[in-house]
Amino acid sequence: MYRSFRVDGFRGHHSAEFADFGIVNILTGLNDAGKTSILEALFLHSSGPLAGAFAVQALRPGRRQDEIAVTPAGIDDPWAPLFHNFNVDGEIKLDATTSKGPQTVALTQDKGTDGQVAIGGKPITDNQQPRTSINVSVKTEKTLLPEQFRQSMIFHSSSTGTATNISLEFRLDPPQGEALWKAAIVKPGVLGADLAAVYSEMRKRSAGNALLEAIQKIDDRISHIEVLSENGRSQLHAEVNGQLIPFELLGDGPNAVAQYLVSMWAARDGVLLIDEVGSGVHYSVLETMWNSIYRAAKRMNVQVFATSHSQEALVAAHRVINDRQDALAVYRMRRSPSSEASTRVTRYAGATLTSAIEANAELR
Repeated sequence: MYRSFRVDGFRGHHSAEFADFGIVNILTGLNDAGKTSILEALFLHSSGPLAGAFAVQALRPGRRQDEIAVTPAGIDDPWAPLFHNFNVDGEIKLDATTSKGPQTVALTQDKGTDGQVAIGGKPITDNQQPRTSINVSVKTEKTLLPEQFRQSMIFHSSSTGTATNISLEFRLDPPQGEALWKAAIVKPGVLGADLAAVYSEMRKRSAGNALLEAIQKIDDRISHIEVLSENGRSQLHAEVNGQLIPFELLGDGPNAVAQYLVSMWAARDGVLLIDEVGSGVHYSVLETMWNSIYRAAKRMNVQVFATSHSQEALVAAHRVINDRQDALAVYRMRRSPSSEASTRVTRYAGATLTSAIEANAELR
């Protein structure tokens, strides 16, 4: 479990520091406070030696290969958005105190980066293999010196007539690397865990009933969950009034809770990161949602980090979780006027959280 976390030089954060995490942790603040960036920083830290590859593959969903422009430096570099003020000459440093001891993950641009490609711009020569790389340093209590890893993105191109075909390859050096923690990140509108595949695994281990019970509390019409194949693809279906319906047609609430629980199963003994928790969930079942999240987190030994703009979601979490010792912490973030100043973080937990909610203080 994470106990404290410090971010330096990542995205919009010159620095940001968090202490005394609970089992469930909620990040709040205005739209430009950098809440999602902290989830991403935790994800990269959890990834450890694989942080570079995961940064592009997992944190930039929806980007098509022909939209990527790569140069040795500058904002067109695919790594550049990770660095504070797009400064690829800087360093991203992620420091954590955890139940496994201190752990530090640092990322720096590889100065040996070579080649240039502007896909969608001027054509590139056949068989060119421009690349861009990043170095990842991992220091834990078990290692006397930081371990060094290199991740490279290599672009392969070939032409057929007037068309230029681009493929993207990741190379890891050394090829082996193990994440520090299991981690799953759930973002609104982004395809998360494969519900059918993970639910099938849960069923094999006699854990499927937990998902069914949680979903039934959100929608009591559901009597059964089944995996069926449609058009060659396995999909999760719910039985509603005797009819099997694809899960994606049930609405945002049941789908959100299903994503949280199956992602938690995939990340058991690790961390679950939820962006805009409760998005699409009706206010009347927010307490039910939090109860399901908390019970599953305890059962699967998962620490939850979530962002929220909803006062209703905060109040519901407080009602369900706050009475349990060290279970819930809320961190309100404020971006400093200067880009070179630390992000201001205020922690609310226990009596301070209760007082803030009773006073109707602005925590969102």
